Amino acid sequence: MNKIILIFIAFIVIYGTYKKANCFDLFVEGAKEGFTLFIPLFTALLALMFFINMMIKTGLVQTICQIPIFKHMSSELLSMMFLRPFSSSGSLLLLDQIYQQYGLNHFFSMVATFIQSSTDTTLYVASLYLGSLGIKNDSKAVGLGLFLDALAILFAFIITIIFF
Repeated sequence: MNKIILIFIAFIVIYGTYKKANCFDLFVEGAKEGFTLFIPLFTALLALMFFINMMIKTGLVQTICQIPIFKHMSSELLSMMFLRPFSSSGSLLLLDQIYQQYGLNHFFSMVATFIQSSTDTTLYVASLYLGSLGIKNDSKAVGLGLFLDALAILFAFIITIIFF
């Protein structure tokens, strides 16, 4: 893989030299443009990480586990259901915890696997991409994405109950 990247970079430099372009100045200009895109993306990511930490540290998920509907559900699985629209790596960490605690063939593990594979990081994608494009009226896209995530979670439970 490293050799492929090295060959790709060498090709760009050779091609730029062949076209008589100043590769270093173009690289610096591209880095400046990339940095201007980085600032709005970083603020959106920082806000998302702050919100996720608040949910975990305040015990909001543990409180929700006390609601009678969620009484028989694993707190890790419930956390994953709420965390998945925000963070893929965070929900993957919870998936690993569910695997370690219950084993791979447990009901919670199967449901968590379906949730991880059938949902998306909707709020992360919306804030990152729509925010970087400057789109302010994104409520329909976010609402539809969250609805489809909820539908996928519902189907994860149904499929696991039927087939496993």
